[in-house]
Amino acid sequence: MMTTFTLTPIDFSRLQKVIAKRLRRNESLFTWLFLVRVAVWMSVGFAAAAYGRLLGDNPEIAYELKVVGALVLIALVLIVCLPYASNRMLRKHLLSPQGAFLSQQTVELREESLLIVTANARSEVAWARILAKDEDAENLYLFIDTMQAIVIPLAAAVSLNPELQRRLECVPP
Repeated sequence: MMTTFTLTPIDFSRLQKVIAKRLRRNESLFTWLFLVRVAVWMSVGFAAAAYGRLLGDNPEIAYELKVVGALVLIALVLIVCLPYASNRMLRKHLLSPQGAFLSQQTVELREESLLIVTANARSEVAWARILAKDEDAENLYLFIDTMQAIVIPLAAAVSLNPELQRRLECVPP
């Protein structure tokens, strides 16, 4: 059984969201990230309180302290915006129009493996090497690593059912 499809940059964004959702399920990772964020923002809060106290206690250097405060505030806004800007720039440069993700793909179900053929690559993944599966409203994601997945649009996967479902019965979500 075989199907052919083409993915879009929106599908890449969806893949990133599914990966992030899967990482958030890892409680120990989420706990550590949460604690780091709390520590960072508590430090910012203490620094702001100390800054306010310093500003109140030293009116003779108030102008200089206000300039420093404005610069720190600008830096904080930029730090908060940095992950969003990074994702946008990375997506723009990681997705080559001639690359494998955006090119036409053909997926073929074989007895022992899943064959993926793109404009510039041919990959074969044994069924036993698919570590997890996930899906959203548009795509099926077959994870072969924590961060790498084979993306199959659900519209294209319809032509592969029920054989695909049978092959994925043993794959955990």
